[in-house]
Parts: sequence; C-alpha cells; structure tokens
Amino acid sequence: MIPLFVYGVHRTGGGSEQLLGARRRRVGTAPGALWILPGGQVVLVAEAASRVVGELVDDVDDRMLALLDHLEGVRDGVVRRARVEVRVGLRIEPAWTWVAEVSRARTGRRYGASRWIPVQVR
Repeated sequence: MIPLFVYGVHRTGGGSEQLLGARRRRVGTAPGALWILPGGQVVLVAEAASRVVGELVDDVDDRMLALLDHLEGVRDGVVRRARVEVRVGLRIEPAWTWVAEVSRARTGRRYGASRWIPVQVR
C-alpha cells in the first residue's frame, strides 16, 4: 500500500482532514502547481519546474481511496488519481494523489503559492 499525497482540504487544517482520521502524516513536496477551479476546488497540475507542499498519509486502504476519488471528482473527469514521486526530507517516495489536466485547470486560476492555505470562516 503506497501512501496518499494530500495538498488541499484533506491536509491537516484543510477542513476535511478528519476523513482520514488519525493516520500517520509526513510533510513532503510533489512536482506541480496549484490551481483553483471556478467552484473553489484546489487541484494540482503536474509540472516539473515547481513543487507543491502537502502531506503523505500512510495506510489509506482501497475503500477510502474510492470514497476520496468520488469526493475529488474522478468520475466526473475533474481530476484523475495518479502516482507521483514525493520528496520527504532526503528521500523520494511514490504516492497517490489527484492531478488535473492543464486544460481543465485553465478554466480557473493559478494559485500563487506552493502551499494551499484554506480560508478561515468566522
């Protein structure tokens, strides 16, 4: 079972991190850039020249991955689950994450930072 790389709402402090429970998390970076789609969803676009900060989440089983695929919009073609190489310290580890095609991302706007910061509503 390879870990899951999360960079948006499933990351600690992202608002939906409770879906993944108390699984072990490690900070890492993956190649890509963040984009925000018109509906507000944050997506990663594969890009070798930049890196996205997120977390590797261990022990995510196939059932949980299927649920998260549904929430992320895999079936609707918003993103696809793909394997990426994540840098954790000096190590490189394979992981699953969700990736959007550039043509889909360009319907939104590029996020200007490598780490997504959720909006806090009071």
